[in-house]
Amino acid sequence: WRGPGGPPPTDISLFFSPQPLTMLRGSPSNTSFFNESTSPSDETVFDFSNQDLSSGSSFRHLLRIVEEPEDATKFGACKMDLSSTKFASSADFNVLLSALCKNTSVEELNLSTNHMCSSDFISETNGSSLRELLQSNSTLRKLDLAGHCLSREAVLELTQGLKSNSSLTDLRLHNCALDEESVSLVLEHGKRLTTLDIGANKNLSLDFLTSNVTQFLRTSTSLRSLILDQSSSMFAATEATILTPFWEVLETNTTLQSLSLRSCRLCDPVGEALMEALTKNETLVKLDLEFSGFGLKEPSKQALVRLLPRMKGLRELKMITRFPANMTPSLLQAVKDNTSLRVFRPLVSDKAQHNLIQGILERNLRNSQAEMVAPADGRALLATAVLAPALSCLGHNTYGVPAAHKVLLHYISECVLS
Repeated sequence: WRGPGGPPPTDISLFFSPQPLTMLRGSPSNTSFFNESTSPSDETVFDFSNQDLSSGSSFRHLLRIVEEPEDATKFGACKMDLSSTKFASSADFNVLLSALCKNTSVEELNLSTNHMCSSDFISETNGSSLRELLQSNSTLRKLDLAGHCLSREAVLELTQGLKSNSSLTDLRLHNCALDEESVSLVLEHGKRLTTLDIGANKNLSLDFLTSNVTQFLRTSTSLRSLILDQSSSMFAATEATILTPFWEVLETNTTLQSLSLRSCRLCDPVGEALMEALTKNETLVKLDLEFSGFGLKEPSKQALVRLLPRMKGLRELKMITRFPANMTPSLLQAVKDNTSLRVFRPLVSDKAQHNLIQGILERNLRNSQAEMVAPADGRALLATAVLAPALSCLGHNTYGVPAAHKVLLHYISECVLS
């Protein structure tokens, strides 16, 4: 587990702790699960990823945590990673889900699999155990089922659970062999979701993107993050006009903040149309195009340089593209003209130009941080009275403070003292 002293994980990829539970990596008979110094406010992560829980003693240790004995309840909200965990049978898996129905601590549950370490118990039980979990549990906020081959019957059970669940906001169905009818059920009953991953489901067509997915984006008022990674079949167009409904909804959408199209094999016209749509959208702040193919050829690089200054809402752009020396000055000017972008790492051969680009992005970040912490007019007097002495002292004693923090610190001090 990861408790005090370590950075709180921000996504499922950080669940893998360098110091896992003693019972997992050490002696399975050890029943001392918890660090005595942990307080209820510290974030707790139980990492069972890639573990063999087919033996009775190991599985009982897991159930002990899930069923919340007296020494576990003091931890409050926690995360549990059971990715690629091996269970003895579907019966054990169902016992676990039944125990989770009554659990009031686990907020994030990772049940993803790589098909190597565990049988696909969700399909074996047609998802009824998942339906019961969602209908009974009012604590769970995030559920990751990536890698499971979910039958249509299993998805039907899952969505029946979504109907009556008001707590789940983050659902990951990456590479679940879903067909269009199954995804339609998820879109129909997932109106309260803020994050949805339906990437790498190979049976989704371009028509499905321009109709069902587009309609979902048009009507959902909750969705903040949409992940369509490895969905080349939905973007298999040689002309951008074929995807016009999708571009139109991106232009007008006011809730979506993050869109991921990694490994979607976008042709240049489609990628350019996407960028053009985002020049009219000021809500989307993060776009991931890594390994999408866009930005490899010169026309796409020229389009990026031309459109980047007009993408005023975008803060983070992930893509792999190398700019030749003759295009670097125009790229530098485009980055200068965009005052919102903070994360962008184009491959530039000239180190000085590279440093200039990153310097501009760091300036944008500092400016945005300063805007967030600058006191509002109505609280200026209070801020001056309370913060000024402390900031003034810190301004003279910044030993050990990172350079970026020093800059921000002095900026805050100047704002408050003025």
